[in-house]
Amino acid sequence: MAHSTSSSTSGISVPEPELNDTEHLVSQSSHEEPQVPIDDVIILRSPRSAGWEFFLHFSTFGIYTAFWFVKRIKELSLLSKQPLISWTWFFVPNLVPIQPFAFRRMNRVLQQLEKDNDSYYPVSSFWIWALSTMVLSAYLWLDSEYTVSSGYWVVGLLLWSVAYCVLGVRFNALKRKLVGVEFKGKQSGYAFWEWLLVLLGFPFVMLILFYSSIFPYTPIDGVESFADQDVYISPDNAYRLKIHGDSWREVKSGTFSDGSADLELAGMGNDANFLVFISGKSTTINDIVNFRVNDIQSTTPSTKCHEKRVLLNSTANVITHVTCKGQEIFGPRLYTITVFESGEHYYELLGDLSTSKHSYVKYAEKINKMAGEFYPL
Repeated sequence: MAHSTSSSTSGISVPEPELNDTEHLVSQSSHEEPQVPIDDVIILRSPRSAGWEFFLHFSTFGIYTAFWFVKRIKELSLLSKQPLISWTWFFVPNLVPIQPFAFRRMNRVLQQLEKDNDSYYPVSSFWIWALSTMVLSAYLWLDSEYTVSSGYWVVGLLLWSVAYCVLGVRFNALKRKLVGVEFKGKQSGYAFWEWLLVLLGFPFVMLILFYSSIFPYTPIDGVESFADQDVYISPDNAYRLKIHGDSWREVKSGTFSDGSADLELAGMGNDANFLVFISGKSTTINDIVNFRVNDIQSTTPSTKCHEKRVLLNSTANVITHVTCKGQEIFGPRLYTITVFESGEHYYELLGDLSTSKHSYVKYAEKINKMAGEFYPL
């Protein structure tokens, strides 16, 4: 019986229960985790706090801002699948005319992404940011074209840096809501090259603020600024110089020279200075002029110089006028050299103007007038 039972059951197969479609899908999902294809994973810069970003914007005079902006637009293009040509946005922070259109388009893309990812940002806040940023950009552009107080320029750079940090906060808020993305880089601190920019750039900006704004030049105690049409007469009654323009003031010896100047004047919004040097008869007018021209052309290679000589009134002495004009990265440069002989000495007036191109014509006229009204007494 036992053998019979064994043979009869060995031929019988137990049917497996059939699964319907729903049960089949549930069974598969219990064994497989949903994954985003590797090729579809978007890699973004880790959200970094505004405090860290501020020093990069500020310490690089806004140069970092252009590169930062390109990176953020590239991320927007990846997330939105819209063809935002990221490299063209490099120019947006500095080109005021295109900012209204660029900022508006950026805002539309951001708004759609924020809507899709439950990240709220008030529309009014964007327009306040956009208008403020455009005004700041226009101001900094004017500073590059016209002469503006360096103190105001530093304040403008400070606000510029804050403005793009505010935009960065908006980008960070959106990033923290995203799903299916990977972040790279530090959320706080800097990479090695960023530390270099901050550690070198920030002290440099602060030095500009300290020397150009707070204490532009060391004045002479008890000496007030000169008014337009004033005449400066040397203490020993050796020479006179007529003042043209406001804000000229006498500063301590060594401010612009090596300390050997008899007189040092600063003016034209700190863009110009005049120095008076006194030489003995061991040299000549030609020696003085050649030395100055060579020194000027070694400093500003593009400089072209023109010389003219005239007789002093009722004397046989000659007064020499040299004008040197050149071009530098940030604007035109003007030097003037005036030399005459009086008694046992030669007296030299050296003028220097470095300003923006739109301020140059007005200032150069006054510099040339002063150079032409340096006379012996």
